[in-house]
Amino acid sequence: MNNNLTRQAVYTAFRKSQSIAKGHGYRLPKDWDKHLAKMNPVTRTALDLVTNNFNTRWKEIDPERYFECGFELLSSFSYHNFMNEKIIKLYIQKDKNIKRRAELNKKTVTESAKWVKRYIQEFGIRSFHVYCMTKVHGISLPVKHYMENKIDPFFLMWLIKDRMIWLSDNEEVMIPYIMENYRKNIIRLEEIQIFLKKLREIL
Repeated sequence: MNNNLTRQAVYTAFRKSQSIAKGHGYRLPKDWDKHLAKMNPVTRTALDLVTNNFNTRWKEIDPERYFECGFELLSSFSYHNFMNEKIIKLYIQKDKNIKRRAELNKKTVTESAKWVKRYIQEFGIRSFHVYCMTKVHGISLPVKHYMENKIDPFFLMWLIKDRMIWLSDNEEVMIPYIMENYRKNIIRLEEIQIFLKKLREIL
């Protein structure tokens, strides 16, 4: 939820999204007030309007993601396009997709966690930490269980991301899908980070 975003914060979000879309870096003005004073009146009005929206009826909207939608829709996206209705429609659709995906990820990760918890209890393993650290013939139990289709890929990626397990070079070779898709799936883990934190507390 947004909390009284300033024009400078919104401008920064726009420039950051622009740099990602265009594939180059960006610089922010050293003196914001001077930069704002020199800004084209039309541009400043557009910035004021979208900032006001982010602080009122769009309080649940993430500015960076909103601007990313703008660049996705319009190659020449800029200040004068800020209020284009197609952008908010695309944002809402993407947001729905993210939430549906997050619910699916929660379900599969929860099923893996339940299986691991049963395994820990059945074999008298002292804790989830010990489970993560245990190796059988040089392979950690989570990796072994992933290869046996006992736990979900996202569950294993979560353990790797949060450094609950450390993979050896040999283990990395054994799980090519995980390693090849790890970076692009990090965002999917971030989408359910709060859920994962609560899940860790009960394991």
